[in-house]
Amino acid sequence: MFILLIACINFMNLSTARSSLRAKEIGVRKVLGAYKRNLIWQFLSESLLFTFLAILLALLLARLAMPLMNLLTGKELSLAFDNTWLFGLGVLGLAVLVGLVAGSYPALFLSGFQPVQVLKGKLNVGTSAVSLRKVLVVLQFSISVILIICTGMVYKQLNFLHNKALGLNKDHIITLPYSDEMHEKYDAFRSELTKYTGVLEVGRSVGVPSDRLLNSHGNLKINKGDSIVPSPLSFQYLSIDHKFIDTYNIKLVAGRNFSKAYPTDDSMAFMLNESAVKLLGFASPEEAIGRSMEYGPRKGKLVGVLQDFHFESMHEQIKPLVFQVGQRYTRASVKANKEHIPQALAHIEKTWHQFLPGRPFDYQFLDESFGQLYEAEQRQGKLFLLFAGMAILIACLGLFGLASFATEQRTKEIGIRKVLGATVSGLVGMLSKDLLKLVLVANLLAWPLAWYGMEKWLQDFAYRTTISWWVFGVAGLLALFIALMTVSFHAFKAAMANPVKSLNCE
Repeated sequence: MFILLIACINFMNLSTARSSLRAKEIGVRKVLGAYKRNLIWQFLSESLLFTFLAILLALLLARLAMPLMNLLTGKELSLAFDNTWLFGLGVLGLAVLVGLVAGSYPALFLSGFQPVQVLKGKLNVGTSAVSLRKVLVVLQFSISVILIICTGMVYKQLNFLHNKALGLNKDHIITLPYSDEMHEKYDAFRSELTKYTGVLEVGRSVGVPSDRLLNSHGNLKINKGDSIVPSPLSFQYLSIDHKFIDTYNIKLVAGRNFSKAYPTDDSMAFMLNESAVKLLGFASPEEAIGRSMEYGPRKGKLVGVLQDFHFESMHEQIKPLVFQVGQRYTRASVKANKEHIPQALAHIEKTWHQFLPGRPFDYQFLDESFGQLYEAEQRQGKLFLLFAGMAILIACLGLFGLASFATEQRTKEIGIRKVLGATVSGLVGMLSKDLLKLVLVANLLAWPLAWYGMEKWLQDFAYRTTISWWVFGVAGLLALFIALMTVSFHAFKAAMANPVKSLNCE
């Protein structure tokens, strides 16, 4: 919608800027009896004709661009030619709407010329038309700058997500499905896997990091003083085995890990993360160790506290977690040596088929699973980049046309200035400054709007980057530089022209 609006603005600006070229035509038509409504319909018809021609070209280009759009969005979109009448009606409605929006102001403006003044050569465009044209230039460059800033902030947030420490090691972890059939053979399966030096550790859990935490037994109870005190909130739990913590290199901040050296760990031991300890009101993790606990049907003691780590995406706050040794699991995690990934994967597949010959080998790298959590943001970034590029291109096409016409109108002035000793750089500056001032104003208008939009967007993330002012500065300078290159082309060409040619009709 923004890009379409910028295109409509270009049509309005260029139509009104070149009004002097059609002034005599309008004057003659009025003298010959044309009413204002006839002229309005004429100019609207021209606008609608342009739009219908553009729609035909757009349908062809959209058909060619559809594979790229599907790649960017991850969708299977297609032009709905199967519902021809509905699709055709929508396209027709769009063409009429755009034609009327783009052509309405030029039609009203051009049809309002007074024939007497026009035919006497006293056409005065008026300050209101010039002011509106400036407002429209500011508006279209404001939209372009907003899109550039949004693109920069999306990529800055993605970079933050990819580089923020998770509190666990997700690299070189291969996750496998875990079933009851594997449960019976697991010890032998694990032993066979770890025989190969490329496999460092194997652990089990209900779900793996990058999944959602949906398990809850309700409120936790823990011993404080002489009584068991219920927790203020519901806690999520994660069933893990004795090797899960080592597989993911999760830091133990107090107490110990689950261990087969303590047979009661399988049914009477708990671990918490730091968030859970804080929520329960303990001053330090060490203070909580050894406390009696109840969670769901299980009763036992707290044996260890783990450093907070991101199990879910960074859209979510780290939840208070209870860890317990489970009786059933859904996933196995294999930590491979980074120097032997292909060999380790081949060994895991061979071992899988050896123990589970009837099941297909299905695996996933954990870092890819985490990457999928932010696919929507990655697509947003690519789309913003594409549309920001299109917006700035279309805005510059309009600026290019305005600069061309403005330079053409001042050809004799430029010739006189050159004869009187004006330099090329001085002339380029004179011709460029008015339009560049508008781009500068567009920046000042765009910055607070972009800041507000990005502040709202970042609220979807529990962990987020800061909105850096350098992003705004880079966007502003980029828009200013592109506009300068666009305007300077005509300004430099006019400044380098031979003044004799521009003054020879005098």
